[in-house]
Amino acid sequence: MGIKNLFLICVAGIFIYLSFEVGKFYFYYYNLKIEARDLLDNAHYFDDARIKNSFIKSIDDYGVPIKDKYLIIGRDKSKAVIRTKYKEKLYLHNYLLYEFKFYIDEERRFK
Repeated sequence: MGIKNLFLICVAGIFIYLSFEVGKFYFYYYNLKIEARDLLDNAHYFDDARIKNSFIKSIDDYGVPIKDKYLIIGRDKSKAVIRTKYKEKLYLHNYLLYEFKFYIDEERRFK
């Protein structure tokens, strides 16, 4: 096995590792969007405190770095909303490679 093959194996291993890390970020993002949609679909049964507690529990379960000041959960007579934004950072051996920005903006109108 030559140096070229060893280099290719290392590059392939790093690529697979980074793919799983990025995939995890998007998996959590889409699950949080689905959770927000589900909570808002049932917003007429729940008060804002219960919606917020359920959504924060999901955030904590995934370990997503969402700060309270960026989490907006509320309603008025015609709609209920969940809005937030956060960043996930991709590191490779303590070097920041990329910062992913995610936005969740879900809204349900009442009839």
